[in-house]
Amino acid sequence: MKVDRESLAWGAGFFDGEGCFTLTKSRNGRVYPKACIAQVDRAVLDRFGRVTGLGEGRGPYPRRKFTERSIYQYTTDGHEGVQALLAMLWNHLGRVKRTQGRSVLLGFRAQPPDGRKWRAGRCRRGHDVSIPGNRQIGADGRVRCLPCRQHANRERLRMKYRLRHGIPLDAPILKGPRKGDAVRLPSRNRQSEGW
Repeated sequence: MKVDRESLAWGAGFFDGEGCFTLTKSRNGRVYPKACIAQVDRAVLDRFGRVTGLGEGRGPYPRRKFTERSIYQYTTDGHEGVQALLAMLWNHLGRVKRTQGRSVLLGFRAQPPDGRKWRAGRCRRGHDVSIPGNRQIGADGRVRCLPCRQHANRERLRMKYRLRHGIPLDAPILKGPRKGDAVRLPSRNRQSEGW
């Protein structure tokens, strides 16, 4: 399918003003990227669909409070469709829509693989794994919670230290003086130090 630059520029301008990239949640709890535009004029949406060659028009949906007419919607669902639409319109999109599209695709890719659900973006110990700094992807493709991994590594090193120095494993961890403990400071008198 051959598309001219003017039509793509029109489509990008139309999507920049009226469309949005979003993540929609499915019944199984996973989120999927979606690009959509809502309009009262079906002809404009059909033209956008012909320009991009992606997605489908849906509607009419019953009128809302803010309009007397029925609403039509153009949608492109799924990772491949949204990525193709974003790539097609990228050169003509504004900064806001580029950022929105990029964050939607990154949000989709950041999910754990099928069969490994995390509860509402948290690991089993409650760390927020929706933050990119709290995720680690292993060589096997599994997503792991980075704070839990760091805690496990610290515990392993602590056990090695105790075994190496003969400290019982169930002995309490002794730290420095507590707040309020009397601490003897070195004398500042030069004569007592032998000067």
